Amino acid sequence: MRYAFQVQYIGKNYAGSQLQAGSDLPTIQGELEKALSTLICGETAKDKRPIKTIFSGRTDRGVNSVGQVVHFECDEPI
Repeated sequence: MRYAFQVQYIGKNYAGSQLQAGSDLPTIQGELEKALSTLICGETAKDKRPIKTIFSGRTDRGVNSVGQVVHFECDEPI
C-alpha cells in the first residue's frame, strides 16, 4: 500500500530535506525514515525494515516547510 501525508518542520538544525549521498549530516528525510521504521516495524533491530520516503519537493539547509507531501510504500496495512 502507498501512504501519503503532509509534514511540517523547522529546518534550522538540518542539512536540507533530502538524504545526501556520502554525508552523515542530519536531514529531514533521514529522521523521518528512522521514525517511520520504528513506528511501523518495531523498536528492535531484528524487526526493523527500511522505509524509503519520497518527498514532493526539497528544501535547502535551514529552510522550514509547511504542508510538504511525503509518501512511502508498506507491504502490510498500518
